Amino acid sequence: MRKIHKNVPMLFEPFEWKVEEKNFVEGTNSINETIFCIGNGYLGIRGFFEEGFYGASMHTMRTTMINGIYEYFPYNHIWCRPGFPKRYHSILNQTDPFDIKIYIDDELVILGDNVTNYNRTLYLRSGEVVRKFTYKTKTGKNVNLVYKRFCSQTDRHIAFGSIDVLCESTCNVRLVSSLASIAKKEETVKEEIGGSTGEVYNFREVHRDEHNMVVGYNTKTSGFEVTCGVSEKLDVLAKKNVLDTEDTLITEYVLDEFNGSFHYERGIVFTTNREFNNHFEVALEKLNSTYEEGYQAYLEETIKKWDEFWDYCDVEINSDVAVTQGIRFSMFHIYQ
Repeated sequence: MRKIHKNVPMLFEPFEWKVEEKNFVEGTNSINETIFCIGNGYLGIRGFFEEGFYGASMHTMRTTMINGIYEYFPYNHIWCRPGFPKRYHSILNQTDPFDIKIYIDDELVILGDNVTNYNRTLYLRSGEVVRKFTYKTKTGKNVNLVYKRFCSQTDRHIAFGSIDVLCESTCNVRLVSSLASIAKKEETVKEEIGGSTGEVYNFREVHRDEHNMVVGYNTKTSGFEVTCGVSEKLDVLAKKNVLDTEDTLITEYVLDEFNGSFHYERGIVFTTNREFNNHFEVALEKLNSTYEEGYQAYLEETIKKWDEFWDYCDVEINSDVAVTQGIRFSMFHIYQ
C-alpha cells in the first residue's frame, strides 16, 4: 500500500493512536477543521476555534449540526415538469456551543503572528481534541493556553469543552462566554440548488441561572424545536458580569491583577422535540448533571466506550504506522 501512494505527500506525521497538527496554516484550516471534528452520531462539531478565526472567512466554517434536524427550501428549477420536487431539505447549523473568548490586558487571544508552540492533537483512544499554544501580548507577557473538547459517547446529547490558562506574568484577564438565542442567519444553511433567505429559525425562549445559560428555538417550516444549553465552571474566584443583549446570553468573568493558572469548563447539551416532548426541561436536567459530574467524569465514561470499540474493531498493520494510523482514523470518524 505504501508503494501505491509513494508520490502522495503526508499531511501529518504517522502516530499509531493520534493525529497531530504541529503548525497552524491559514490556507489548510478549513480542511483541518474536518480532520479535528468531534461527534457521536447525533452531534457533529467541526474543529473551529473557540476564540474565533483571524484569517479569511473562506478558511473556516463554525458548524455544529444535529443529525436529523433539517429545514425545507424551495427548488429553483431552470425548467420544470410534472413530478419535479418543489422543495429540498438541508441539515442546519445550530447555535454555536463554543463561543468563548479570552482577553489578556484587553487583547483578544487569537491565533496570529504572536503565537508560538502551537499544537493540536486528536486522540483516537479517547475522542478528545487538545489544542495548545503560547500567546505573547503586545507588552511581551506570555500566556499559555490549553483548549480541550470531546463529545460524550454515553449520552449523545452532551459535549464538553475546557480551557486552561497559565499567566507567566501579572495580567488582567477577561473570559467572555456567549450563547446566541438562534444561529446566525448567514451561518445557518448552505444554499444549494434552491434558494434560502437564511431565515430558518424562530426564537422561543431563554433561561439563565447561577451556572447555566439555555436558549430555545424552532425551524419555521419543518417544525423541529431545539434547546441548547451550557453549564459553566471556573476553579478560581472571579468577578462575574451578566452582559446579555437582545439576541445573545453573555457572561463575563474578570480576573484583575492575576498571576497563575485557572481552569474553565463548559458542559454542552442539545435536545429536540424529536426525542423528548419536554426537551427544555430535559436539557436543564442534563446541564445540572454536566455541572455536578464535570468534564473528567464524562471523559472517563467516554474512554470506556472507545475502549470497547477498539477492543472489538481495531486493525493494526505491524509493518506500517502510517497505514495503521489511516485505518484507525477512518474507523474513528465512521464510528463517531
